[in-house]
Order: sequence, then C-alpha cells, then structure tokens
Amino acid sequence: MSSPSLPEPVAAYLRAKRAHDGDALVATLTEDAVIVDDGKRYQGAAVVRAWNDEASKKVRATYDVRDVAENDGRTLVSVEVGGDFPGSPVVLRFDFTVDGDKISALTIAL
Repeated sequence: MSSPSLPEPVAAYLRAKRAHDGDALVATLTEDAVIVDDGKRYQGAAVVRAWNDEASKKVRATYDVRDVAENDGRTLVSVEVGGDFPGSPVVLRFDFTVDGDKISALTIAL
C-alpha cells in the first residue's frame, strides 16, 4: 500500500520550512491558523511569522518527510528534523488540518 501524497498546502509549507522562507510559510496558512509546537500555541499570521523567524534563527534545520497518512480529514506527516541541536536528528509528527487551499491548524509533537 502506498502512502497518500501531500496536499499542496502541506507540501508548500514544508518547502517554505526547508527554504527558511517566512513569507512563503505564512502564505500557506489561513489568516487565523493555529500552530501548536512543543505545547505552545501560536495563532494568527503575525504571531506564527514571529515564531517561525525565531525558530529559524536558533537552528537551520533540515526537514525530510518519512511517512504520510490521512486520518479523519487530517494529514499526518512524520518528518525527520535535523540540525545543530541536541538529539539531532529527531522524528516529529506534523498533524495538519487543511481548509480549502490553506492550512488552518498544525500540531507538531514527538
């Protein structure tokens, strides 16, 4: 059985993360998108942009998709994240909710 392909908004989000392109990343999100990363909640384009910019300053990470699954209308992506940080690389689960052609929610967790 093959894995589902990435919906375009999810693929665009991951391209933006790989390129460390905050403008492109925010363009993949709805205006009121919610991102939960490491238990912290970020909502809205300006807040998400600040979160992304700060994370990109700390670590120039790499993002390699390992697995993709669909579950209850969500796209679950296992991503190996590598970089200059303790424990690198680590596999994280990115749980995307897509609304039309934009991402409305994303939870990132181990």
